[in-house]
Amino acid sequence: MIIWAKSSEDFRCNLPSVLYRRFSKKEHALSFINNGEIRFMNLLYYKALEDDDTRNDSLEGEFKQEFNTKGLQLYVNAAGHNFVLNDVVDMKIEQVLPDMDAYFISCYSTQLHETQEKNYGEYLVTINNSAEFIKRFNNAQISQYIAWQEIIYYEHKDVATPLKKEFMNSPLWARKRDNYKHDYEFRIALLISNLNKAKATLLKDKNVQNNMDKDNNIMKKLFWRANLGNLTDITTLIC
Repeated sequence: MIIWAKSSEDFRCNLPSVLYRRFSKKEHALSFINNGEIRFMNLLYYKALEDDDTRNDSLEGEFKQEFNTKGLQLYVNAAGHNFVLNDVVDMKIEQVLPDMDAYFISCYSTQLHETQEKNYGEYLVTINNSAEFIKRFNNAQISQYIAWQEIIYYEHKDVATPLKKEFMNSPLWARKRDNYKHDYEFRIALLISNLNKAKATLLKDKNVQNNMDKDNNIMKKLFWRANLGNLTDITTLIC
């Protein structure tokens, strides 16, 4: 079963009033505040990261789970249609996001947790008006490609009880295993459905960098940078 976003508007949840973003370097935090500089990392970047248990997630853009659903109902969305499955025993679901290197994400938090400073940096920026923050993407002329979702966390086991309808209807780029739950992650995603056209456009941009693994032909690093303009009126730096 494949879930594919036909439109970025398909995956825009309600916005929290406040968002948080951590930086490991003060100059990066100031670039965000003063210039609205945002870097969207490709999903494959996080899958390929090595020696970084905090950011590495081999299941980015994927969902693989076995269920024992006897006596229970399982809600499934496939190709835009909802199905209810009853008394299915030992059902296995595998979902993989197609054209994964056409998805870029920028990560924030809806709540703070003591582990975030160690994992993501000591420089904390509070975005005091998230609705206004989203409006600023018009400045970068990419608002039509932007979606946003609060991450839904799930317990990853070989055999588990069925997941909720809200989870199964969520986009694959907005799901993570529950060992990441203290991130309280909120993602803003840049969704590009025409991969070849996007690559041709992006690779002409000096703000895009890529690093190919020639042996495995895997895109290990690809990011897209947007400048939203000055954000000092809606942000606060705490360090």
